[in-house]
Amino acid sequence: MADSENSRTLPKISCANAFPNETFVDNLPSVINRRNLLPLAARILPMLLNDLPSRTIAGPVHAKELWPDWYDMYRQRLAAERECQELEARLLEETGGRPSVVITVDDGGTSVGTVSSFEEIRKLAPRIGADAAESARLELLRLRRRWNAADRRIGYSASLAKAQDLARFEGIAGRVLISLQPYYIHDIAAKLHCMLVMYDPELRKEETPWPELRRMLRELIQPYWSVIEPQSRIRLLRPKTRETPFQEKRGRIAV
Repeated sequence: MADSENSRTLPKISCANAFPNETFVDNLPSVINRRNLLPLAARILPMLLNDLPSRTIAGPVHAKELWPDWYDMYRQRLAAERECQELEARLLEETGGRPSVVITVDDGGTSVGTVSSFEEIRKLAPRIGADAAESARLELLRLRRRWNAADRRIGYSASLAKAQDLARFEGIAGRVLISLQPYYIHDIAAKLHCMLVMYDPELRKEETPWPELRRMLRELIQPYWSVIEPQSRIRLLRPKTRETPFQEKRGRIAV
């Protein structure tokens, strides 16, 4: 990993005395790098976002409000996928594998193949004969019934459907979060964290702009930056409109 993506060693000076009412994150590492960037951002962001002012009027959702919901769905999805893998392993061990049958085809040269669908058996029927095709179909039906009974008992398919639903909702929430208007510096950090988790979770992409985005997130969550520096609000500036001659004339008359 390039040295440019390692942050400088963070100061070991405690700021607790200077900021007695601030909230702190314990056990922070002395260096932020690729291995701990995303987990560390997930630990620090709740504190940073919690310090931001809440909305006082109705309007579009803010990153402060959506990031916790998106991250909760992300964690639920990871947990559901781990559960899926465990249940699938149990199901495969109990059934001996996914339903499939071995078919021998003898049309000038003997060959052996494995099929896992009735459609494949139907296509092979002219080459293996009607009796062999019917035998293969019945065997596959038996194996599928055995698989389905074990699946209902273990709950693999239900867990898989849950993980897929969570992934879909997580993706929707993430895309909305990335598109939100930021109002504070920490909103940008939340958007960057979401973007990296969604599109570069292993932090391995080397093409521009991914290294730059990683550095931006690292700089925004530096503990000494987050605690010592005051919150910075993003002001939306509108360009001045050039006055027409008529407007300038009216202005002179008014004066």
